[in-house]
Amino acid sequence: MQALFRYDQYITSVNQSHSHAVNTFVGHVFEVETRGMQPLLCKIQRDGEVVVAAQDGRVASLPTGAVMKAPDFTHLSWSVVVQSVQTACEQPFARHPQDADYFCGPRNNYRFHVTSRYDHREEILQRYLAESRAKRLVEFDRQKRQLHLFTEIGFTVLEGPRNVLGELRKFYFQERLRRAKPELIDVFNPTLSPYESDTWNMELKDATKRTVDNAMRPLLASWVGLDVVDLMAPIIHGPRLYHNGSQLHMHVDNFETHAFGIILHLGHLDLSDSGLPEPWPLVIFDHAGHKHVLPPDSQDHIVLYEAATCPHYREGHFHGREFANLFVHYAPKGWPETYLRSVEL
Repeated sequence: MQALFRYDQYITSVNQSHSHAVNTFVGHVFEVETRGMQPLLCKIQRDGEVVVAAQDGRVASLPTGAVMKAPDFTHLSWSVVVQSVQTACEQPFARHPQDADYFCGPRNNYRFHVTSRYDHREEILQRYLAESRAKRLVEFDRQKRQLHLFTEIGFTVLEGPRNVLGELRKFYFQERLRRAKPELIDVFNPTLSPYESDTWNMELKDATKRTVDNAMRPLLASWVGLDVVDLMAPIIHGPRLYHNGSQLHMHVDNFETHAFGIILHLGHLDLSDSGLPEPWPLVIFDHAGHKHVLPPDSQDHIVLYEAATCPHYREGHFHGREFANLFVHYAPKGWPETYLRSVEL
């Protein structure tokens, strides 16, 4: 017997007596299909490790109740939700039918940007997100006071290596309508909720990631005063594609893994193709708490910042067609334990 686990896109197959592990989260909706049986739509209900097994067309979970049968999305309100999101999605792509077909077509109707509108009442979800963002403001201050600061200000803008940036931009523009997939982000994520933002992600090949690391590591190490060998392997995310209406709220990055960050801007597509896209400024607070609105993103420059201690966000909604960034995060060896400061709480 073979079970297929997938969320809109195919994820993996698991043969009898074998298993497959994948990161998930509360609210994650996915299909479990047993060969010869109708697929079952399932939803993660609780935190912790969850074991899902398919047998004789049925789905069982450990602990009991960790997975429930999800709504089947077949009644009228689901059709209304799909039509509403599709119409809003297609408007910014009015001059670009290939984009509209790829990003708004029916094959991606089950991405979180759509299903969250079926699963949640807007006023309840927005209230939860607002409360979470307020709590995070307190966490930002505590996190900054607990962690070592490596530079005087906390961020800088440098000219990037043109050959590497050129190859990354070439990959983005050539592959965006072939390799981009809906980004799997928890709808309750207060920084970038798929309820508010229709973001997509592209995955770089391992060889390309090594090229990016070789180019970024010396620049980052020099800026923070470390040797290149003192930095652990990077976590590279993206390119991430933000679409019209996206919101990136104020946050600091994961303190356990993201001590430093580098933003590589790969593309900014406007609605009219005028060549003058409307800016979507990056706002960052330095170590003294002063607010800085950075100049419009340039494809020739990169932003280096202390990601775990400098709150940052994008100002307002994104009003263009598409905005593409690659994120590279580093941490020094021994982070964060050996870099904690004594703080009076």
